[in-house]
Amino acid sequence: MTDAERLRRRRCIALRIAALFGVLLAAFNPRDWAIIAIGLAGAAVVLVLYWRDCRRPRDNSSHTRA
Repeated sequence: MTDAERLRRRRCIALRIAALFGVLLAAFNPRDWAIIAIGLAGAAVVLVLYWRDCRRPRDNSSHTRA
C-alpha cells in the first residue's frame, strides 16, 4: 500500500466518522432546530464528499484497457 492509498483510506474513514457525528449531533438535540439543521447539513456535505472521493469505481466491462 502506497502513502497516497493510505492517506485516501484515512480520509475516507474520517469522512465516515464526521458524517456519524453530524447525525448524532442532530439526534441528541431534538429541541433545538438550529443545531439539528447544522448537524444534518454538515452530515450531508460530508456524505457528498464521501460519495465523490471514496466511492469504489464501478467495474464497467464496456471499457477495456489496451
